[in-house]
Amino acid sequence: MAQLLNLKFFLYLCWLGVGSSPLKASRRNVSHNIMNDITYNKFSIEIPHWDFTIIQTPSDKRINSKNVRIDYLTPGVIKKGSQKEKTLVEEWNSVFPKLDNIRHLKIDVYNQDNFDGICKIPNLEKLTITNSNFTNLSSITLLKKLNRFELFRNNKITDIEPLSGLNLEYLKFEECFNISNYEIIGNLKTLIGLSINGNWTAPKNLKLNSIKTYENLDELIHLDISFCSLLDKSFDSVLKMEKLKRFDYNGKVDKKTVLKIQNNHKNLCSGSFMD
Repeated sequence: MAQLLNLKFFLYLCWLGVGSSPLKASRRNVSHNIMNDITYNKFSIEIPHWDFTIIQTPSDKRINSKNVRIDYLTPGVIKKGSQKEKTLVEEWNSVFPKLDNIRHLKIDVYNQDNFDGICKIPNLEKLTITNSNFTNLSSITLLKKLNRFELFRNNKITDIEPLSGLNLEYLKFEECFNISNYEIIGNLKTLIGLSINGNWTAPKNLKLNSIKTYENLDELIHLDISFCSLLDKSFDSVLKMEKLKRFDYNGKVDKKTVLKIQNNHKNLCSGSFMD
């Protein structure tokens, strides 16, 4: 019985971090505090779904709310290329420029004209596109106040160069496997948070050539490439991201590389790479 109690007490001390190296214990404690970082919270905290006003028709009187979720062009309901789709897109595109109170929009985009219309919302700060098959991002340059852009499940877009003209603070891509120039993200010097991932449910990793082009993102606090295959297998660039506090990567990395980054990066304290 005494031996069992001693074992339980030892396991409890291990869970607390007692007896571990000072560096490891220190980093673990800091990782809990990162969620209290004001800058980190600016992009990491999601708006609850119940705080969005769900809109299905352009005549809805609530349409000019601050946080809006629009559902109206689902392919399962409206046939693509039909007259009904064309009419709906025209109706919505006539309304978008008038929506001066919307700050955050969540929407599925199954039509290029629809996306171009969305980009005329005058004061939009956050745009989340949850499902889509439009092909061109050029109109996004019209959104001068946009600071957060999230694109999910799009296999039509190949070029994200238009993002270079924006002052984004948070950028997320998920299941966008055909983009050919992820490296241009390195030009977005205002980024605080960057997430590039494949399909975490399949799972299917997205192939990313390198993170070297991101090492000049001087303001970056969180980098998430959890479900990516890093083709050059190099993590040295992480050491040049001096403000980075969290790094998520689920692929295999040799212990020597992990220890090198843990011991030489003064701010990095959290994320699956550190576990």
